[in-house]
Amino acid sequence: MTVHASENNGAITLTINGRHGAMKLEDAEDLLDELEEAISEAKENQ
Repeated sequence: MTVHASENNGAITLTINGRHGAMKLEDAEDLLDELEEAISEAKENQ
C-alpha cells in the first residue's frame, strides 16, 4: 500500500494506492482518530 498526504491552505489531500481524496484538516484529524480506534479494536479481536 502506498500512502501520501499533503496539506494546502487548511485542506489535506490523501493519496492511497493512486486514489485521491481531499478534506478539511479538522476532518482529517477526526478520521485519523477513528482509524486509530478501529485498528486498536481489530487488534484486540484477533
